[in-house]
Amino acid sequence: MKKFMGLENELSAWTYEDIYKFESFKNHFNKFIKPSDFKKGKLAVRSPEGLAFYVDGEELEINTPPVVVNKGFATRLTDALMIGQNRILQFGDKHGLEFTGYSIHWNISRNKKSLLADDFYQGVAVPFRLFGTTPISTGITLRYYDDNYNDQGSCNKRKIVKRFELLGDSIVSEEQINAACLMLASYSYAFESGQSPLGRIHGTNLYRGKKLDSKFLSKGRKSKIAVCFEDTSNYKTLSAQKYLESFYKWIHLFVKELGTKSEI
Repeated sequence: MKKFMGLENELSAWTYEDIYKFESFKNHFNKFIKPSDFKKGKLAVRSPEGLAFYVDGEELEINTPPVVVNKGFATRLTDALMIGQNRILQFGDKHGLEFTGYSIHWNISRNKKSLLADDFYQGVAVPFRLFGTTPISTGITLRYYDDNYNDQGSCNKRKIVKRFELLGDSIVSEEQINAACLMLASYSYAFESGQSPLGRIHGTNLYRGKKLDSKFLSKGRKSKIAVCFEDTSNYKTLSAQKYLESFYKWIHLFVKELGTKSEI
């Protein structure tokens, strides 16, 4: 069964005179539309390349088309996002607007329904915090959707799901986006092939409502984490870097299967 991945990238618009001023993109959307676009709503269009653009709240959001996860998919998905970003930046240059990243949402489909949302989140929390956020991040979130794509919730509920949506920061580096795509897809396949040998993150501060605690891994790869291997009384402390190295050993066969040489 095929697996698909797609990205959503929200960007905030600003104007500059004497100081920077936040600007709702609702006021500019009519000028943003091109004659070649397919109009999907008052504030939503789809481009001939398959990219969707719409105003989400006050921000302009890019949705890439879902890309089949196979060899080299990460570059194709990243390239699609760059096409969307370039269109927005060129529009800003023409109309006196500047943009800053707000968030990126990473969507990955599921093939096995017997595996649960909080188990998936436990295994990916450390690497996604390192790959999908910035040093001043407020944390990460997981949403999930059922077979009808109309039920979503936070990761701290045990729920069988069809699609996961990981919420992180808006990443500037094209190389980092590419790497995160490959990492998440490889993890998804590894996770569905069997439970993680890495254990569960120890401590009650992993979840705070719907978001991961912003203090979690606040020192990046040097952060210390406690990992449980049998129960909460049996754990050991290691650095996030060591955890990441063990994580890569676990998923590396899928990385080699899905990534080109340059992506790996």
